[in-house]
Amino acid sequence: LLDADGRFRMERVKRAIEGRLHLLPRFRQVLHVPRRGLGGPLWVDATAFDLNDHLHVEALCAPADVADLLRTVARLRRRRLDMTRPLWEMWFLPGLPNGRIGWFVRLHHVVADGIAGVAELGTLLDPSPCSAPANPQPWTCAAWPSARQLALDNFHLRVVNLRNVL
Repeated sequence: LLDADGRFRMERVKRAIEGRLHLLPRFRQVLHVPRRGLGGPLWVDATAFDLNDHLHVEALCAPADVADLLRTVARLRRRRLDMTRPLWEMWFLPGLPNGRIGWFVRLHHVVADGIAGVAELGTLLDPSPCSAPANPQPWTCAAWPSARQLALDNFHLRVVNLRNVL
């Protein structure tokens, strides 16, 4: 992840993540809360997804120790996630001894919680450090459901729930 001069290669990391992002649809979606009467929250594709909004580098003062790493992570975790974007972000933290790089991932629990979050992040990791990044899959934002579609879906759900109660 570092070039010959010891600089973090963000473009290479970005290409690697882009090549696997199609395997994690929630990473390109936002939680939409429709107006009253149109049902509950639902996942929709983000209309303006930009991977640069989710990938960040925070260089530690080299050679950083575990305490420096933990202080930086504590500061980063206090920041609020932007609810208008997909609810995740990654921070790469170069500056650890021996060329190591810290990796801090913020993932809202509505995207994945516990072991599911670990499994999703494992999708992004490459077991072979020398492999070339996969080519990104084409992606286009799917249309959001109309108010009519949401109202019909909500009505159908209420009918099913009433039938189950009866």
